[in-house]
Amino acid sequence: MGSASCEHVAAFKSLYRLQPLHILHRKLICPHSEFFSREAISLLKCMLCRSRRGKHRLHACLHCVFIGCFEKKHLHRHQKATGHNLSIDLTFGNTHCASCRDYVYDDDFEKVRLACRNGHRNGIHQNLPVWEPEKIDLNFLGQHAKRLTVDGRSTLGLRGLVNQGNTCFMNVVIQALTHSPVLRDYFLMEKHPRCSPSEISSCIVCEFSQIFQEFFSNENSNPMTPYRLLLLVWRNSEYLAGYEQQDAHEFLIAVLDMIHERLQPRIEGGSIDLTGHAERSIIDQVFTGYMQSNVVCNQCGNISQTIDPLRDISLDIPQVPSASLMDCLSKFTKKEQLGNASKINCKKCGKRQESSKQLTISRLPVVACLHLKRFEQTATGSRSKVATPVSFPKTLDMGPFMSSARNTSLSPEFCDSAHYKYELFAVVNHMGNLQSGHYTSFIRQTSSWFRCDDSLITKASIEQVLNSEAYLLFYHKKSIRF
Repeated sequence: MGSASCEHVAAFKSLYRLQPLHILHRKLICPHSEFFSREAISLLKCMLCRSRRGKHRLHACLHCVFIGCFEKKHLHRHQKATGHNLSIDLTFGNTHCASCRDYVYDDDFEKVRLACRNGHRNGIHQNLPVWEPEKIDLNFLGQHAKRLTVDGRSTLGLRGLVNQGNTCFMNVVIQALTHSPVLRDYFLMEKHPRCSPSEISSCIVCEFSQIFQEFFSNENSNPMTPYRLLLLVWRNSEYLAGYEQQDAHEFLIAVLDMIHERLQPRIEGGSIDLTGHAERSIIDQVFTGYMQSNVVCNQCGNISQTIDPLRDISLDIPQVPSASLMDCLSKFTKKEQLGNASKINCKKCGKRQESSKQLTISRLPVVACLHLKRFEQTATGSRSKVATPVSFPKTLDMGPFMSSARNTSLSPEFCDSAHYKYELFAVVNHMGNLQSGHYTSFIRQTSSWFRCDDSLITKASIEQVLNSEAYLLFYHKKSIRF
């Protein structure tokens, strides 16, 4: 083993500190409870050949959620493909550097290893001197606020989330989802049957059930570390794996897809029931709406109509000094001339014709997630951020953007129905640029607003919320009809 820390370990620590190492030791190498021991056993196998620890020497990649066997070179294959050079021996906790082709020593890494091993032998885990989560700030609620009822003075449902190394993108999505009223009721009523011990570590619905229970329990107000959710998403969505900053919108879509897939009704043999007779998943019931696309032939007026499901609406931001959410929605539903380069085969004319296209909403979801496209691709292929201020309302009327609003045979009163009114309950913000950005969120609890910055929660005013740099907006329907 090398006698000193290599330059690759130093570079890793400057980027990610010690959180990845800390999590691997406490959850996989030296689990501190029977539950985590069972979970570790289910996880500790090579992801390529499925060999378990004991039969082969397993290493865990420090940069992402890959576990591979050392002798069969499956770890090396992963490192060559990804450039991830540091890994941890899951038996002894030693650090291996692929670039140096040797095990390397680092004082900070060794402190973590020894602290976790000593905690395991003593049956407890001490607070590690090299990494401490930030403390939650709830002074504005009083020193001894009770977590019993959800009212203006309660801390019930307010829970900080520890940043595990550039995981603020995940924390803001968790905050928004846990404060979605219908989704919250579903998980708190424990509608999802608890999986067996062998399945629970791979079930995202069980994991979210646990998160909701901990958020709305009066037993603990310390910040949570949702490491199991992070691992589950990494396993199912490789493009989100690793400790680099990820996109909160992409994470949201990945999580909703995973929950929906898990809850999809299945028929005998395990295949998904596609008959349309089974009850829709809670994700479909809450987040899925329908978008209507009308393509109109400019020559004969023939309409080609398609209706597709959508879980969010991605909105371009107008190139103006400042814009409003209504401007963005108007641009989204504006009729567009497709031009000569995009002619359609008109069934009525029997030949290719120029046409126009218009998108509208045919059916609204219970929760409308509006995504402001702040990250765009430039002509050179690089990405840049659109920093245009976009104002948004506390109460949103989606009536003007409905398919029914474009039907001239309907009265204006129909388009102004209360069923199209929404109330804002969560906002995800992105601050900074693509290289050094940070996500925070605002969430509404009853009539009060709170700002969530990882493990720090502070009270906020509605003016702060409405003047923030929004990236994702979550609106809840005022009148619900499933």
